[in-house]
Amino acid sequence: MGDEDKADENLIPSAVGLDHPDYILGHGHLDYAAEARLINDNLLDFSHLTFVHANSFGAGPQFAETQARITPLDRGIRYERWIENTLGSSSRKSDVPMDSFMTYDFLIPGILLMTGGVFPLGTASAFEHGPPDLSKAVSGVTFTSQAVTPMRDKNARYFFSWGPRYDQGDADVRDRLMGIAAQAFAEDKEMIEAQQRVIDDTADAQIMPTTHDRGVTLFNRLVDKLARQEEGISKQAA
Repeated sequence: MGDEDKADENLIPSAVGLDHPDYILGHGHLDYAAEARLINDNLLDFSHLTFVHANSFGAGPQFAETQARITPLDRGIRYERWIENTLGSSSRKSDVPMDSFMTYDFLIPGILLMTGGVFPLGTASAFEHGPPDLSKAVSGVTFTSQAVTPMRDKNARYFFSWGPRYDQGDADVRDRLMGIAAQAFAEDKEMIEAQQRVIDDTADAQIMPTTHDRGVTLFNRLVDKLARQEEGISKQAA
């Protein structure tokens, strides 16, 4: 974990805590027989929602057919996506077509902070497909924080929380969201642990990024850069 004296509390991401007055959050954790970087890669590329989470999140083809807006940050990436003229997914169902927005920051060393909401049709265009004013959302405003923690070689623990803003949900909504999350994370776990087995059984396994992997590539380059910097500082100190 490094030198405790060099820890910088200012680098701790600003998450919504379980006792936050504006949200009602459930929480849990899941252990993976896979290295942490594979979980990070999964969270950095949401095109997999179309294929892996059709049954849990009810994700449609949009995640695979369109590109999100990816913005580099000093210690991570920002992901922003509008899905326009939609009846929503399992956690954001609507009786009439709406615009759905989601955004998250994925930060070093492996922290996801995500929010979003459902807005009247035309909101995406009105905000020029940039971030909206969440106070204008008609439903679906939630927050989730997720943290990937290496445990030992090729094993990791995945912490998570999720729930609605108090003005848009209650404990029943929180529990329903956590039920959806449990199904979705089990789907992720099956795929990621299978990835680990394939990698372990493949001589000289090579990464083959797609157009959806920009966030993955940017984040992993940042991890490599910071690791080299830390290694250089350690060598100088020695």
